[in-house]
Amino acid sequence: MHSGTIQRLNRPGFTGGWSYVSVESIAGAVLYAKDMHRVAAFYAEVLGLHPVNRDEEHVVLESRGFQLVVLRIPSRIASTIEIAVPLFVVQRRPSSWSSS
Repeated sequence: MHSGTIQRLNRPGFTGGWSYVSVESIAGAVLYAKDMHRVAAFYAEVLGLHPVNRDEEHVVLESRGFQLVVLRIPSRIASTIEIAVPLFVVQRRPSSWSSS
């Protein structure tokens, strides 16, 4: 069980509600996403983050010392955004990343 606190998320367009926010996280980031679930899955896999809370408007991912909140861009705004290059997961490190 995580030790944490319950805090209200306040942001434009947010319809209300309460969200789990860890007090153990010492660093964090907030991302707005057109496809919230896809972005959350990407960062969960790449950074090894674990979901600790989610609803229709946000996903909270954590690891020890870091928290990422992915917020859904409201549909009226998201419909005006065109994503030219979608996210992808790197299957293996390029050889240029090696430490030789």
